[in-house]
Amino acid sequence: MEYNIEEIGFGWFGSKLAKSAEHFASNIVKTAGHELGQVAKTAQSAEGAVSGVIKKVPIIGGPIHTIMDTTFKISMAPTNLVIGVAEGQRIDHAVLNNLKEQVKEFKQVAPYAEMVVSLVPGVGQGVAAMLAAGVALSEGQPISEVIKAGLIAALPGGPLVQAAVTMGVDTIQHVAKGEKLNLQTLSQSAGGAATAALGLPPESSQALTAGIAITGGIAKGQPLDKTLADAAVNALPLSEPVKRAMTEASTLSLELVHGNSISITQTARLTALTGILPPSNPLRDSITTAVALSQKTPQQAHVIMASAIHSGLADTLIGIGAEKAPPIVKNAIKSGTALGSGLIYQEHRAVGLSKVAGKLIESGVQQSKNYPSFNEARKLAARPAAPLPGTPGGPPVSATRGFDYGSGLGQHQVGLFDVITARKSLSPADQRGFDMASATRIGLVANPRPQELSNAGHAGYAMSMGMQSHSQEEKMAMMRAIQQSPSATVGATVAVKEVAAKRENWLVRLFKALGLL
Repeated sequence: MEYNIEEIGFGWFGSKLAKSAEHFASNIVKTAGHELGQVAKTAQSAEGAVSGVIKKVPIIGGPIHTIMDTTFKISMAPTNLVIGVAEGQRIDHAVLNNLKEQVKEFKQVAPYAEMVVSLVPGVGQGVAAMLAAGVALSEGQPISEVIKAGLIAALPGGPLVQAAVTMGVDTIQHVAKGEKLNLQTLSQSAGGAATAALGLPPESSQALTAGIAITGGIAKGQPLDKTLADAAVNALPLSEPVKRAMTEASTLSLELVHGNSISITQTARLTALTGILPPSNPLRDSITTAVALSQKTPQQAHVIMASAIHSGLADTLIGIGAEKAPPIVKNAIKSGTALGSGLIYQEHRAVGLSKVAGKLIESGVQQSKNYPSFNEARKLAARPAAPLPGTPGGPPVSATRGFDYGSGLGQHQVGLFDVITARKSLSPADQRGFDMASATRIGLVANPRPQELSNAGHAGYAMSMGMQSHSQEEKMAMMRAIQQSPSATVGATVAVKEVAAKRENWLVRLFKALGLL
Protein backbone atom coordinates (compact mmCIF):
# COMPACT_ATOMS: atom_id res chain seq x y z
CA MET A 1 0.00 0.00 0.00
CA GLU A 2 1.33 3.46 -0.87
CA TYR A 3 0.78 6.53 1.29
CA ASN A 4 0.50 10.05 -0.04
CA ILE A 5 2.47 12.55 1.99
CA GLU A 6 -0.49 14.94 1.67
CA GLU A 7 -2.52 12.58 3.86
CA ILE A 8 -0.52 13.67 6.89
CA GLY A 9 -1.79 17.20 6.73
CA PHE A 10 -5.36 16.13 6.14
CA GLY A 11 -5.71 13.63 8.93
CA TRP A 12 -3.36 10.67 8.48
CA PHE A 13 -1.72 11.56 11.75
CA GLY A 14 -5.05 12.12 13.46
CA SER A 15 -5.76 10.19 16.64
CA LYS A 16 -8.33 9.52 19.31
CA LEU A 17 -6.75 12.25 21.45
CA ALA A 18 -8.32 15.69 21.42
CA LYS A 19 -5.99 17.70 19.22
CA SER A 20 -4.74 21.07 20.38
CA ALA A 21 -1.55 23.00 21.05
CA GLU A 22 -1.96 21.98 24.70
CA HIS A 23 -1.76 18.24 23.98
CA PHE A 24 1.22 18.83 21.74
CA ALA A 25 2.73 20.75 24.64
CA SER A 26 2.45 17.66 26.85
CA ASN A 27 4.76 15.80 24.48
CA ILE A 28 7.16 18.74 24.45
CA VAL A 29 7.32 18.69 28.26
CA LYS A 30 8.01 14.95 28.37
CA THR A 31 10.94 15.18 25.94
CA ALA A 32 12.37 18.54 27.05
CA GLY A 33 15.83 18.37 28.55
CA HIS A 34 16.38 14.77 27.40
CA GLU A 35 19.34 13.75 25.26
CA LEU A 36 18.70 13.34 21.53
CA GLY A 37 19.05 10.05 19.67
CA GLN A 38 19.31 7.67 22.62
CA VAL A 39 16.28 5.36 22.25
CA ALA A 40 16.59 1.93 20.61
CA LYS A 41 12.90 1.76 19.74
CA THR A 42 10.10 4.28 19.56
CA ALA A 43 8.76 5.83 22.76
CA GLN A 44 5.58 7.07 21.08
CA SER A 45 2.27 5.24 21.18
CA ALA A 46 0.17 4.46 18.12
CA GLU A 47 -1.69 7.68 18.86
CA GLY A 48 1.52 9.72 18.98
CA ALA A 49 1.66 10.29 22.75
CA VAL A 50 5.13 10.07 24.31
CA SER A 51 5.18 7.13 26.70
CA GLY A 52 6.73 6.64 30.12
CA VAL A 53 9.68 4.86 28.48
CA ILE A 54 11.09 8.33 27.84
CA LYS A 55 12.06 8.56 31.52
CA LYS A 56 14.92 6.14 30.77
CA VAL A 57 16.49 8.61 28.34
CA PRO A 58 19.21 10.64 30.10
CA ILE A 59 18.33 14.19 31.14
CA ILE A 60 21.09 16.61 30.24
CA GLY A 61 19.24 19.93 30.50
CA GLY A 62 18.62 21.70 33.81
CA PRO A 63 15.27 23.12 34.98
CA ILE A 64 14.30 26.29 33.14
CA HIS A 65 14.19 28.33 36.36
CA THR A 66 17.95 27.86 36.84
CA ILE A 67 18.66 30.33 34.02
CA MET A 68 16.14 32.94 35.18
CA ASP A 69 17.37 36.19 36.68
CA THR A 70 17.85 37.32 40.27
CA THR A 71 14.39 38.90 40.44
CA PHE A 72 12.74 35.52 39.89
CA LYS A 73 15.01 33.83 42.40
CA ILE A 74 14.34 36.49 45.04
CA SER A 75 10.58 36.19 44.54
CA MET A 76 10.75 32.42 45.00
CA ALA A 77 13.28 32.44 47.87
CA PRO A 78 10.76 32.60 50.77
CA THR A 79 8.80 29.69 49.32
CA ASN A 80 11.92 27.63 48.73
CA LEU A 81 13.10 28.27 52.27
CA VAL A 82 9.76 27.28 53.80
CA ILE A 83 9.66 24.08 51.75
CA GLY A 84 13.32 23.40 52.53
CA VAL A 85 12.78 23.68 56.29
CA ALA A 86 9.90 21.18 56.06
CA GLU A 87 11.73 18.68 53.82
CA GLY A 88 11.25 15.12 55.02
CA GLN A 89 8.87 16.10 57.82
CA ARG A 90 5.64 17.50 56.45
CA ILE A 91 5.83 16.72 52.75
CA ASP A 92 4.94 13.34 51.24
CA HIS A 93 7.30 13.21 48.27
CA ALA A 94 5.59 10.22 46.67
CA VAL A 95 2.30 12.15 46.40
CA LEU A 96 4.11 15.33 45.36
CA ASN A 97 5.97 13.49 42.60
CA ASN A 98 2.70 11.96 41.43
CA LEU A 99 1.21 15.45 41.25
CA LYS A 100 4.22 16.64 39.24
CA GLU A 101 3.70 13.80 36.76
CA GLN A 102 -0.02 14.51 36.52
CA VAL A 103 0.48 18.17 35.60
CA LYS A 104 2.59 17.19 32.59
CA GLU A 105 -0.64 16.10 30.90
CA PHE A 106 -3.09 18.76 29.78
CA LYS A 107 -6.48 18.16 31.41
CA GLN A 108 -9.96 19.43 30.76
CA VAL A 109 -11.62 21.34 33.60
CA ALA A 110 -13.40 18.46 35.38
CA PRO A 111 -10.38 16.08 35.46
CA TYR A 112 -8.17 18.97 36.54
CA ALA A 113 -10.53 19.80 39.42
CA GLU A 114 -10.58 16.17 40.49
CA MET A 115 -6.77 16.05 40.44
CA VAL A 116 -6.49 19.16 42.61
CA VAL A 117 -8.91 17.98 45.31
CA SER A 118 -7.64 14.40 45.34
CA LEU A 119 -3.86 14.88 45.22
CA VAL A 120 -3.09 18.25 46.83
CA PRO A 121 -4.33 17.35 50.36
CA GLY A 122 -2.15 14.25 50.31
CA VAL A 123 1.06 16.23 49.71
CA GLY A 124 1.37 16.80 53.44
CA GLN A 125 0.57 19.00 56.39
CA GLY A 126 0.84 22.73 56.84
CA VAL A 127 1.82 25.73 54.77
CA ALA A 128 4.98 24.11 53.39
CA ALA A 129 2.99 21.29 51.80
CA MET A 130 0.43 23.70 50.35
CA LEU A 131 3.19 25.84 48.83
CA ALA A 132 5.00 22.77 47.46
CA ALA A 133 1.76 21.68 45.81
CA GLY A 134 1.32 25.23 44.46
CA VAL A 135 4.77 25.13 42.88
CA ALA A 136 3.87 21.81 41.24
CA LEU A 137 0.57 23.21 39.93
CA SER A 138 2.38 26.27 38.54
CA GLU A 139 4.35 24.00 36.22
CA GLY A 140 1.14 22.64 34.73
CA GLN A 141 -1.30 24.30 32.38
CA PRO A 142 -1.99 28.05 32.74
CA ILE A 143 -4.64 28.70 35.39
CA SER A 144 -6.66 31.44 33.70
CA GLU A 145 -9.67 33.12 35.30
CA VAL A 146 -11.93 31.05 33.05
CA ILE A 147 -10.20 27.83 34.09
CA LYS A 148 -10.34 28.87 37.75
CA ALA A 149 -14.08 29.58 37.62
CA GLY A 150 -14.81 26.37 35.71
CA LEU A 151 -12.62 24.38 38.05
CA ILE A 152 -14.39 25.63 41.18
CA ALA A 153 -17.79 24.94 39.62
CA ALA A 154 -16.67 21.40 38.72
CA LEU A 155 -15.28 20.54 42.16
CA PRO A 156 -16.76 17.40 43.69
CA GLY A 157 -18.02 17.73 47.27
CA GLY A 158 -20.73 20.36 47.06
CA PRO A 159 -21.03 24.03 48.07
CA LEU A 160 -18.87 23.79 51.21
CA VAL A 161 -15.90 22.43 49.26
CA GLN A 162 -16.40 25.05 46.56
CA ALA A 163 -16.55 27.83 49.17
CA ALA A 164 -13.39 26.56 50.89
CA VAL A 165 -11.41 26.41 47.64
CA THR A 166 -12.74 29.82 46.57
CA MET A 167 -11.69 31.27 49.91
CA GLY A 168 -8.13 29.98 49.50
CA VAL A 169 -7.72 31.10 45.89
CA ASP A 170 -9.35 34.50 46.20
CA THR A 171 -7.65 35.43 49.47
CA ILE A 172 -4.23 34.78 48.00
CA GLN A 173 -5.12 36.64 44.80
CA HIS A 174 -6.22 39.57 46.97
CA VAL A 175 -2.76 39.56 48.56
CA ALA A 176 -1.14 39.42 45.14
CA LYS A 177 -2.73 42.74 44.17
CA GLY A 178 -0.48 44.45 46.71
CA GLU A 179 -3.29 46.26 48.52
CA LYS A 180 -3.03 47.16 52.23
CA LEU A 181 -4.47 44.33 54.27
CA ASN A 182 -6.22 44.17 57.61
CA LEU A 183 -8.91 41.97 59.12
CA GLN A 184 -11.68 44.28 57.89
CA THR A 185 -10.54 44.48 54.26
CA LEU A 186 -10.03 40.71 54.19
CA SER A 187 -13.56 40.11 55.47
CA GLN A 188 -14.93 42.35 52.71
CA SER A 189 -12.96 40.61 49.93
CA ALA A 190 -14.22 37.75 47.76
CA GLY A 191 -12.19 35.37 49.91
CA GLY A 192 -13.82 36.78 53.05
CA ALA A 193 -17.28 36.27 51.58
CA ALA A 194 -16.41 32.66 50.77
CA THR A 195 -15.11 32.17 54.32
CA ALA A 196 -18.41 33.42 55.73
CA ALA A 197 -20.19 30.72 53.71
CA LEU A 198 -18.33 28.07 55.71
CA GLY A 199 -20.35 28.94 58.80
CA LEU A 200 -17.36 29.18 61.14
CA PRO A 201 -17.29 31.37 64.29
CA PRO A 202 -16.08 34.95 63.59
CA GLU A 203 -12.72 34.50 65.35
CA SER A 204 -12.11 31.30 63.37
CA SER A 205 -12.95 33.00 60.08
CA GLN A 206 -10.58 35.87 60.88
CA ALA A 207 -7.75 33.52 61.81
CA LEU A 208 -8.29 31.41 58.71
CA THR A 209 -8.30 34.27 56.19
CA ALA A 210 -5.37 35.98 57.93
CA GLY A 211 -3.36 32.73 57.89
CA ILE A 212 -4.01 32.21 54.19
CA ALA A 213 -3.22 35.85 53.44
CA ILE A 214 0.11 35.46 55.26
CA THR A 215 0.75 32.33 53.19
CA GLY A 216 0.04 34.40 50.08
CA GLY A 217 2.72 36.82 51.23
CA ILE A 218 5.23 33.97 51.25
CA ALA A 219 4.19 32.98 47.72
CA LYS A 220 4.47 36.60 46.59
CA GLY A 221 7.98 36.82 48.03
CA GLN A 222 7.11 39.43 50.67
CA PRO A 223 8.18 39.73 54.33
CA LEU A 224 5.65 38.93 57.04
CA ASP A 225 2.79 41.42 57.40
CA LYS A 226 3.26 41.94 61.14
CA THR A 227 0.25 44.21 61.57
CA LEU A 228 -2.11 41.65 60.07
CA ALA A 229 -0.50 38.73 61.91
CA ASP A 230 -0.60 40.47 65.30
CA ALA A 231 -4.22 41.57 64.86
CA ALA A 232 -5.26 38.00 64.04
CA VAL A 233 -3.26 36.56 66.95
CA ASN A 234 -4.72 39.04 69.44
CA ALA A 235 -8.25 38.08 68.39
CA LEU A 236 -7.62 34.39 69.16
CA PRO A 237 -8.96 32.66 72.29
CA LEU A 238 -5.42 32.01 73.61
CA SER A 239 -3.70 32.87 76.87
CA GLU A 240 -1.98 36.23 77.06
CA PRO A 241 1.53 34.69 77.40
CA VAL A 242 1.02 32.65 74.21
CA LYS A 243 -0.28 35.72 72.35
CA ARG A 244 2.76 37.74 73.49
CA ALA A 245 5.06 34.93 72.39
CA MET A 246 3.49 34.88 68.92
CA THR A 247 3.67 38.66 68.48
CA GLU A 248 7.28 38.57 69.72
CA ALA A 249 7.94 35.95 67.03
CA SER A 250 6.52 38.26 64.35
CA THR A 251 8.85 41.02 65.58
CA LEU A 252 11.81 38.66 65.34
CA SER A 253 10.82 37.59 61.83
CA LEU A 254 11.10 41.15 60.53
CA GLU A 255 14.34 41.78 62.42
CA LEU A 256 15.89 38.67 60.90
CA VAL A 257 14.68 39.14 57.34
CA HIS A 258 16.24 42.62 57.25
CA GLY A 259 19.46 41.56 58.96
CA ASN A 260 22.63 39.82 57.83
CA SER A 261 22.93 37.31 60.65
CA ILE A 262 21.27 36.09 63.83
CA SER A 263 22.63 37.43 67.11
CA ILE A 264 23.11 35.61 70.38
CA THR A 265 20.36 37.75 71.90
CA GLN A 266 17.92 36.86 69.13
CA THR A 267 18.74 33.17 69.53
CA ALA A 268 18.02 33.45 73.26
CA ARG A 269 14.68 35.15 72.55
CA LEU A 270 13.73 32.35 70.15
CA THR A 271 14.67 29.70 72.69
CA ALA A 272 12.51 31.44 75.27
CA LEU A 273 9.54 31.39 72.91
CA THR A 274 9.66 27.62 72.53
CA GLY A 275 9.33 27.37 76.31
CA ILE A 276 6.12 29.41 76.28
CA LEU A 277 4.37 28.05 73.19
CA PRO A 278 2.45 24.79 73.80
CA PRO A 279 3.71 21.62 72.02
CA SER A 280 0.60 21.61 69.82
CA ASN A 281 1.39 25.07 68.42
CA PRO A 282 2.83 24.79 64.86
CA LEU A 283 4.93 27.91 65.38
CA ARG A 284 6.83 26.14 68.19
CA ASP A 285 7.54 23.20 65.89
CA SER A 286 8.70 25.49 63.07
CA ILE A 287 11.11 27.37 65.35
CA THR A 288 12.53 24.14 66.79
CA THR A 289 13.08 22.66 63.32
CA ALA A 290 14.66 25.87 62.02
CA VAL A 291 17.05 26.10 64.99
CA ALA A 292 18.34 22.59 64.23
CA LEU A 293 18.69 23.39 60.52
CA SER A 294 20.41 26.71 61.23
CA GLN A 295 23.15 24.91 63.14
CA LYS A 296 24.00 23.03 59.94
CA THR A 297 24.01 26.18 57.77
CA PRO A 298 24.87 29.07 60.14
CA GLN A 299 25.51 31.52 57.30
CA GLN A 300 21.82 31.25 56.34
CA ALA A 301 20.47 31.03 59.88
CA HIS A 302 18.72 34.42 59.87
CA VAL A 303 16.73 33.86 56.65
CA ILE A 304 15.89 30.26 57.59
CA MET A 305 14.54 31.41 60.95
CA ALA A 306 12.60 34.33 59.46
CA SER A 307 10.91 31.99 56.97
CA ALA A 308 10.16 29.42 59.66
CA ILE A 309 8.45 32.04 61.84
CA HIS A 310 6.52 33.36 58.83
CA SER A 311 5.17 29.94 57.89
CA GLY A 312 4.73 28.88 61.53
CA LEU A 313 2.46 31.84 62.25
CA ALA A 314 0.44 31.09 59.10
CA ASP A 315 0.20 27.42 60.10
CA THR A 316 -1.03 28.33 63.57
CA LEU A 317 -3.68 30.73 62.32
CA ILE A 318 -4.95 28.34 59.63
CA GLY A 319 -4.97 25.43 62.09
CA ILE A 320 -6.97 27.32 64.70
CA GLY A 321 -9.27 28.82 62.09
CA ALA A 322 -10.08 25.48 60.47
CA GLU A 323 -10.16 23.49 63.70
CA LYS A 324 -13.96 23.18 63.76
CA ALA A 325 -14.34 22.54 60.02
CA PRO A 326 -15.12 19.01 58.76
CA PRO A 327 -12.20 17.07 57.17
CA ILE A 328 -13.51 17.56 53.62
CA VAL A 329 -13.46 21.35 54.13
CA LYS A 330 -9.96 21.25 55.66
CA ASN A 331 -8.73 19.40 52.58
CA ALA A 332 -10.49 21.88 50.31
CA ILE A 333 -8.76 24.76 52.13
CA LYS A 334 -5.42 23.11 51.33
CA SER A 335 -6.44 22.73 47.68
CA GLY A 336 -7.59 26.33 47.38
CA THR A 337 -4.46 27.70 49.03
CA ALA A 338 -2.22 25.60 46.78
CA LEU A 339 -4.16 26.69 43.70
CA GLY A 340 -3.96 30.36 44.69
CA SER A 341 -0.22 30.02 45.32
CA GLY A 342 0.15 28.33 41.94
CA LEU A 343 -1.42 31.37 40.29
CA ILE A 344 1.17 33.64 41.90
CA TYR A 345 4.01 31.32 40.95
CA GLN A 346 2.79 31.36 37.35
CA GLU A 347 3.03 35.15 37.41
CA HIS A 348 6.64 34.82 38.60
CA ARG A 349 7.38 32.23 35.89
CA ALA A 350 5.85 34.33 33.10
CA VAL A 351 8.02 37.34 33.96
CA GLY A 352 11.12 35.19 34.39
CA LEU A 353 10.53 33.41 31.08
CA SER A 354 10.10 36.66 29.15
CA LYS A 355 13.49 37.85 30.37
CA VAL A 356 15.39 34.81 29.08
CA ALA A 357 13.84 34.65 25.60
CA GLY A 358 16.99 36.04 23.99
CA LYS A 359 19.19 33.59 25.86
CA LEU A 360 17.01 30.68 24.76
CA ILE A 361 17.02 31.81 21.13
CA GLU A 362 20.82 31.91 21.10
CA SER A 363 20.90 28.45 22.71
CA GLY A 364 18.63 27.20 19.92
CA VAL A 365 20.95 28.63 17.26
CA GLN A 366 23.88 26.79 18.82
CA GLN A 367 21.99 23.50 18.93
CA SER A 368 21.34 23.67 15.20
CA LYS A 369 25.05 24.26 14.60
CA ASN A 370 25.95 21.20 16.67
CA TYR A 371 23.25 18.75 15.50
CA PRO A 372 23.01 18.30 11.69
CA SER A 373 19.43 16.98 11.61
CA PHE A 374 18.26 19.89 13.74
CA ASN A 375 20.06 22.24 11.38
CA GLU A 376 18.18 20.75 8.41
CA ALA A 377 14.88 21.23 10.26
CA ARG A 378 15.87 24.85 10.90
CA LYS A 379 16.40 25.33 7.17
CA LEU A 380 12.79 24.24 6.62
CA ALA A 381 11.60 26.84 9.11
CA ALA A 382 13.76 29.51 7.45
CA ARG A 383 11.95 29.19 4.13
CA PRO A 384 9.23 31.86 3.86
CA ALA A 385 5.72 30.42 4.04
CA ALA A 386 2.33 31.96 3.40
CA PRO A 387 0.17 32.70 6.48
CA LEU A 388 -2.27 29.99 7.54
CA PRO A 389 -5.99 30.51 6.84
CA GLY A 390 -7.59 32.52 9.62
CA THR A 391 -4.36 34.29 10.64
CA PRO A 392 -3.30 37.85 9.71
CA GLY A 393 -2.38 38.06 6.05
CA GLY A 394 0.76 39.44 4.50
CA PRO A 395 3.76 38.28 2.50
CA PRO A 396 5.43 34.93 3.23
CA VAL A 397 7.75 35.15 6.22
CA SER A 398 10.48 33.06 7.79
CA ALA A 399 9.87 31.26 11.10
CA THR A 400 13.51 31.01 12.17
CA ARG A 401 13.18 33.05 15.36
CA GLY A 402 10.34 30.87 16.62
CA PHE A 403 12.27 27.74 15.68
CA ASP A 404 15.31 28.88 17.66
CA TYR A 405 13.14 29.82 20.64
CA GLY A 406 11.43 26.41 20.65
CA SER A 407 14.77 24.66 20.21
CA GLY A 408 16.37 26.57 23.09
CA LEU A 409 13.41 26.05 25.41
CA GLY A 410 13.38 22.33 24.69
CA GLN A 411 16.93 21.95 25.94
CA HIS A 412 15.70 22.61 29.48
CA GLN A 413 13.28 20.79 31.76
CA VAL A 414 10.06 22.77 31.40
CA GLY A 415 6.40 22.61 32.38
CA LEU A 416 3.22 23.01 30.37
CA PHE A 417 2.94 26.59 31.57
CA ASP A 418 6.37 27.44 30.17
CA VAL A 419 5.68 25.88 26.78
CA ILE A 420 2.20 27.38 26.33
CA THR A 421 3.28 30.81 27.60
CA ALA A 422 6.41 30.92 25.43
CA ARG A 423 4.48 29.89 22.31
CA LYS A 424 1.67 32.37 22.98
CA SER A 425 4.18 35.25 23.09
CA LEU A 426 5.15 34.69 19.43
CA SER A 427 3.72 35.88 16.13
CA PRO A 428 1.72 33.33 14.10
CA ALA A 429 4.71 32.73 11.82
CA ASP A 430 7.07 32.18 14.73
CA GLN A 431 4.52 29.92 16.42
CA ARG A 432 4.87 27.71 13.36
CA GLY A 433 8.66 27.77 13.76
CA PHE A 434 8.30 26.98 17.46
CA ASP A 435 6.09 24.00 16.58
CA MET A 436 8.57 22.77 13.97
CA ALA A 437 11.45 22.84 16.46
CA SER A 438 9.35 21.17 19.15
CA ALA A 439 8.09 18.46 16.80
CA THR A 440 11.65 17.81 15.66
CA ARG A 441 12.85 17.43 19.24
CA ILE A 442 9.98 15.07 20.11
CA GLY A 443 10.82 12.96 17.08
CA LEU A 444 14.56 12.92 17.77
CA VAL A 445 14.23 12.09 21.46
CA ALA A 446 11.41 9.54 21.20
CA ASN A 447 12.43 7.64 18.05
CA PRO A 448 15.60 5.91 16.79
CA ARG A 449 17.04 7.20 13.53
CA PRO A 450 15.98 5.10 10.51
CA GLN A 451 18.84 3.73 8.47
CA GLU A 452 19.88 5.26 5.16
CA LEU A 453 18.22 8.63 5.70
CA SER A 454 20.18 11.80 5.01
CA ASN A 455 20.24 14.52 7.64
CA ALA A 456 17.47 16.35 5.76
CA GLY A 457 15.50 13.09 5.55
CA HIS A 458 16.02 12.54 9.25
CA ALA A 459 14.71 16.06 9.94
CA GLY A 460 11.57 15.34 7.91
CA TYR A 461 11.12 12.00 9.66
CA ALA A 462 11.59 13.41 13.17
CA MET A 463 9.32 16.39 12.58
CA SER A 464 6.59 14.16 11.15
CA MET A 465 6.77 11.73 14.06
CA GLY A 466 6.77 14.58 16.57
CA MET A 467 3.83 16.48 15.11
CA GLN A 468 1.31 13.68 15.64
CA SER A 469 -0.42 15.05 18.74
CA HIS A 470 -0.83 18.56 17.32
CA SER A 471 -3.94 20.11 15.79
CA GLN A 472 -4.85 19.37 12.18
CA GLU A 473 -4.18 22.93 11.06
CA GLU A 474 -0.71 23.09 12.58
CA LYS A 475 0.24 19.69 11.16
CA MET A 476 -0.73 20.96 7.74
CA ALA A 477 1.50 24.02 8.18
CA MET A 478 4.49 21.92 9.17
CA MET A 479 3.93 19.41 6.39
CA ARG A 480 3.81 22.20 3.80
CA ALA A 481 7.25 23.28 5.02
CA ILE A 482 8.57 19.70 4.79
CA GLN A 483 7.27 19.33 1.24
CA GLN A 484 9.52 22.18 0.11
CA SER A 485 12.48 19.81 0.52
CA PRO A 486 12.50 16.56 -1.51
CA SER A 487 14.94 14.97 0.95
CA ALA A 488 12.83 15.91 3.98
CA THR A 489 9.76 14.56 2.19
CA VAL A 490 11.48 11.19 1.86
CA GLY A 491 11.91 11.07 5.64
CA ALA A 492 8.30 12.15 6.21
CA THR A 493 7.12 9.32 3.95
CA VAL A 494 9.06 6.82 6.07
CA ALA A 495 7.32 8.23 9.14
CA VAL A 496 3.89 7.89 7.49
CA LYS A 497 4.51 4.24 6.72
CA GLU A 498 5.70 3.51 10.25
CA VAL A 499 2.66 5.13 11.80
CA ALA A 500 0.34 3.41 9.33
CA ALA A 501 1.80 0.02 10.24
CA LYS A 502 1.49 0.75 13.95
CA ARG A 503 -2.16 1.75 13.62
CA GLU A 504 -3.12 -1.07 11.32
CA ASN A 505 -5.99 -3.21 12.52
CA TRP A 506 -4.77 -6.03 14.78
CA LEU A 507 -6.53 -8.66 12.63
CA VAL A 508 -4.70 -7.51 9.51
CA ARG A 509 -1.40 -7.73 11.40
CA LEU A 510 -2.25 -11.26 12.51
CA PHE A 511 -3.10 -12.39 8.98
CA LYS A 512 0.19 -10.93 7.74
CA ALA A 513 2.13 -12.73 10.48
CA LEU A 514 0.47 -15.99 9.43
CA GLY A 515 1.33 -15.36 5.78
CA LEU A 516 -2.33 -15.09 4.81
CA LEU A 517 -1.91 -11.59 3.36
